[in-house]
Amino acid sequence: MAQEPCLLPEALDNIARFINDRHTLQAFFAAVPMPEPAALHDLVTNPDASIFVMDRPTIVLYSAPELASTVARLYALLSLRPSLLVVVNSGTNLDYLGPLLPKVTAMTVEMHTATPTDETTWVRAIVRRCPHPNELHVHLAVRHKLVAPRLPLLAFPALRFLTLRTRVPLDGASIATIHAWLERGTAVGLSLDDVHFREADARALCDALHACHSLVELHLIDVAYLTLAMLGARPLPSTLRVFTYNRLYVRATPSPLLTALRSANQLHTLDLSGGGHVIPGAIAELLPHFPHLRTLDLSGHKFEPQDDILHLITAMAKVRSLEQIMLRRCDLPNEAISALIECIPAWTSLRRLDLAGVRRIRAPQLQTMLSVLLGCPHFAILGLRFPLFTDATWRNIVPALGAGLLHWRRLVFSECQPTAVQVLQLLRRLLEHNQEPFSVTCGKGYSEYALQAAYSGLLHELGPLQPPIQASPCVIAIEKV
Repeated sequence: MAQEPCLLPEALDNIARFINDRHTLQAFFAAVPMPEPAALHDLVTNPDASIFVMDRPTIVLYSAPELASTVARLYALLSLRPSLLVVVNSGTNLDYLGPLLPKVTAMTVEMHTATPTDETTWVRAIVRRCPHPNELHVHLAVRHKLVAPRLPLLAFPALRFLTLRTRVPLDGASIATIHAWLERGTAVGLSLDDVHFREADARALCDALHACHSLVELHLIDVAYLTLAMLGARPLPSTLRVFTYNRLYVRATPSPLLTALRSANQLHTLDLSGGGHVIPGAIAELLPHFPHLRTLDLSGHKFEPQDDILHLITAMAKVRSLEQIMLRRCDLPNEAISALIECIPAWTSLRRLDLAGVRRIRAPQLQTMLSVLLGCPHFAILGLRFPLFTDATWRNIVPALGAGLLHWRRLVFSECQPTAVQVLQLLRRLLEHNQEPFSVTCGKGYSEYALQAAYSGLLHELGPLQPPIQASPCVIAIEKV
């Protein structure tokens, strides 16, 4: 008889810590069956799981032949809040959720081209079984001929969020179905990724978007024919909390889209990343309209030499509610980086500052930044292009950086090889200074095995270290951006 999976006490401690910290653990299981309890530990300690995003405990249940007893154990051990979100591929047998099934109040269903299931029948059965299914999120990533047969799902009263990803123009009937769903007044989220429209259909969809006053999230990514002029023809719904538009090009002010966004004065996430060109002044004029803004993502934008970036940074400093600032791959001049560092004390709840891919920060700038960030009680994630400092310079910086590792969740370095001599020297200095281990990882395009082998070698050379103070030690990640 197979031994029932059990959880290491330290893994349970980590889960409890996330719940106590009011962070949500988005993924308990990404791969099932769980090969060993350490797999759960890795998920908990890896901030890649986007643990700061969801507002309820979430189980990712893609394939779960041996999950029943483990989830029952979790149910007995954890005092989960009444709301539980389950993320599944269509067709998954939810019997494995066992006693957690009655707690499900929301479900995200992912549908792919290769899925053989009759999703409509499957969703109908699930809606019958869950006593409180007040939210259904559907993510469609299928060929265009398979979109229309799945759109009857929009008739389900519980459907609140639709994600659509297909590269072929939608036909008029599909647009009409989406239009009717938006007009129903219960939609809270729409995400269109690489979706193409005919011009007339795009205008009809824009009319529906402007009139949908229940909409909370709107994500528009590589959307053809849904122009800025169309979106900006009328004010966007004041109910919007999250807005994404990638590859935005604004070369003059006022911009129709940015003007239309001013009505969304409850916005807390503004994502204009993706590599476009926005005049900093246009965003600076927009920010005062968002007193509750928590996340600002301008990653990938190319600012021209004549652009007044300092004006934008000054406007950002006045938004005291900012918690996450992402400026990846932005070509910021040195004076802009210095101005940004000076503004950090204004953001009293700052959790993340991502400058990965930005020009290499100078040593005095980094020393000042670290000293300021150490004074931010909620700070968790810092991203930087790996600085090419001399050994003497690193010796001066390591004490502050090491102090950060004792409190933060993640430190991201870009534009470097994980096993480069300078990287390994920095890891050694941090271990020697802190006298306790941290975690290391690297992104796609790098050898995780080589990095872990090199790091294990460092740990072996340095001998026994103290156990980490944090239940989940900081992760140093090497990424390509």
